[in-house]
Amino acid sequence: MPDPLETGTRVIYRGQEAVVMYQGPLQHASGNWVGVQFDETAVGRNDGSTGGKRYFEGQAGRCLFVRPGNLVVVSSKKHRSAFNQLQVYDAANENEFLRTNEIAHTTESIMKKESSRLFQHHSRSPIKEPPPDYKGPAFKNIKSGTVAETDIQALITHYKTGDGSSLHAYYLHQLLLNATKIFSEQIQTAVLRLDIQQGTNLVVCGDTHGQLEDLLWIYFKHGPPSADQFYLMNGDVADRGSQAVEIFTVLLAYKLLHPGSLWINRGNHEDALMNIRYGFHAELKGKYPAQYQILFNAFQKLFNVLPLAAVINKQVFVVHGGLTRKQLRLNLLESVDHRRAIPDTPKSSLHDMIFYDLLWADPQSQPGVGVNPRG
Repeated sequence: MPDPLETGTRVIYRGQEAVVMYQGPLQHASGNWVGVQFDETAVGRNDGSTGGKRYFEGQAGRCLFVRPGNLVVVSSKKHRSAFNQLQVYDAANENEFLRTNEIAHTTESIMKKESSRLFQHHSRSPIKEPPPDYKGPAFKNIKSGTVAETDIQALITHYKTGDGSSLHAYYLHQLLLNATKIFSEQIQTAVLRLDIQQGTNLVVCGDTHGQLEDLLWIYFKHGPPSADQFYLMNGDVADRGSQAVEIFTVLLAYKLLHPGSLWINRGNHEDALMNIRYGFHAELKGKYPAQYQILFNAFQKLFNVLPLAAVINKQVFVVHGGLTRKQLRLNLLESVDHRRAIPDTPKSSLHDMIFYDLLWADPQSQPGVGVNPRG
């Protein structure tokens, strides 16, 4: 993210495109802020004024003040067009749009080439440690695969009240490597089996989609992961919102601190092509322009070891998508090779169908199996 953002810079905030109108301090709030005006009406909250003071001339209901780290710079006309064509369509019609819109098919072709190119950079040298003068949030013992509660709280405080800067790429990469190792060792089949003891609370949380404020509110309401407070994130942590990176840093740090207290089911957005279509790739590229290829690959490796479903105390079945189109026993679901990319189609094999349906199927009001309006 450029510092400062120049007036007139095109940015994306929570899937909506806007233009930078102001950057600097606010009279009633600490730190650095960016005032933006959205292209769409009724998206913002003000007209360039806040706290009784005007910072720029904007249109009523189309302006907002946000932290710089919550913005993704639109890097090129091609990227802006592709992002807008895809980002504005929600989960109810994303597949239908991709199938019927000629521009989207062209975009998807471009994205597939980009995805292939990204994975060719898999063997680059490790990301260097922060320089001695680095003042941002840090995980001092990350080399040994451990984190401290105080470091996590400092990170969260930085996200809430800091200058909007991201966690250093080195720490993010180390979190990814260590958490992927833990998940890989803990989860041997496609179905996670959790045994929640009496006196332990479990919160199942789905589809945070880059909304850091939602996660922090849930932690405020129920408490963060701990020995007696478990969390199961039910997929779709990535994409759409602008702070999926921040959410992952918090989740993965808690995974290292309490390995048995935090779990993540895979969702259909824990996938390379979905990340390129719906914003997570752009978010990484905007926040880590020099290291995003390494980090993107590391995220895909993490996604590939996540379970496709979870069973809680042998009674509750938790899955991001839904049930498979054929009635199958749990042991068959467990036998699916889940350590791979999400299949492009459910028609290749029985295991691909199971994999696909668990992440993509939707409920319906009538009994039986029906055609999904998403394709």
